[in-house]
Amino acid sequence: MKLKMNTPSRLICCLLLITPVYALALEWTPLTWLTRATSRGMIVKEVLAVDVKLQGSNGFYKMQLDTGAEDSFIFLNSVVGDPNIMEALRDVPTVTIKTSYSHVTGYGARISGQIAGDSFSSRPFLTNTRFGGKNAPTIGLAGLSAFSSSILVIDFVKNRIAISNNLPEIIYELGAKFEFNKFTLDHGTALLPITSGGKDRGNFVLDTGASQFGLVVHDRIKWSEMTGREINDVRNNKTDGPNWDGNLACQVAPALDDIKINQINLGKLELANCLENNLSKDFSEIDGLIGNAAFIDKGIVIIDRLEQQIGISLLR
Repeated sequence: MKLKMNTPSRLICCLLLITPVYALALEWTPLTWLTRATSRGMIVKEVLAVDVKLQGSNGFYKMQLDTGAEDSFIFLNSVVGDPNIMEALRDVPTVTIKTSYSHVTGYGARISGQIAGDSFSSRPFLTNTRFGGKNAPTIGLAGLSAFSSSILVIDFVKNRIAISNNLPEIIYELGAKFEFNKFTLDHGTALLPITSGGKDRGNFVLDTGASQFGLVVHDRIKWSEMTGREINDVRNNKTDGPNWDGNLACQVAPALDDIKINQINLGKLELANCLENNLSKDFSEIDGLIGNAAFIDKGIVIIDRLEQQIGISLLR
């Protein structure tokens, strides 16, 4: 028998043939915010943490997710008192590391395990002696070098993370509109161009390790121009906290104009200018940091290392 297909049925059939079909296979892992109280009593989201599984250990442990770190770290002070972790690390191969970090040992560990459902990359974790301690909330820090897959998705709306090698699948599942920008690399970290008030403000690292501020501007003159304030203005907020090599003391003020990454409008972010141990630091080609506060509760970020591009979707 020959069936007659009407026009609407033919249309549906054709649409099915040309519409890509993706298995919704993204494996999402929750992100945890670790907070602290500032000297002024404010509670801030300080560390974005993700669960990791070490091969040979029982249960999960937390690592700080830090896309602004060129390397990943194991905090020796955090793991030395945990027999379960020490057993997992007992036979881990070590490699000699040449590093300028004062708080890093001369060797690194090739750790096996999983992060966000993805295997750790083969790049060694540096072994850090400055941070951590008994009962510390994190056992280390995971930079982009920790992931073996090329695409990292950070969902700041639902506080979750996913890893993939399939960009069309990610976009299809999320159902959001993304604006993609090519990034440049500086020591393994992703730099994006920032503008405000119609002016180029330089290249800024997308840094999930910088939680408190939307934007950290290293140059004080540029910071004053972008905020319309002097560094000692009494209206500025002041905050401090620990950093890799000491303590950061920051002056914070709102931006005069919207902060943009090409066509992506991040709005009038809080801008910080910080001294490290009372000194300005030379950051080479890096003009500042784009922190988590630019995306908290409103953004999804895709870091595609294969194509060297970053996609951003913001809730309106």
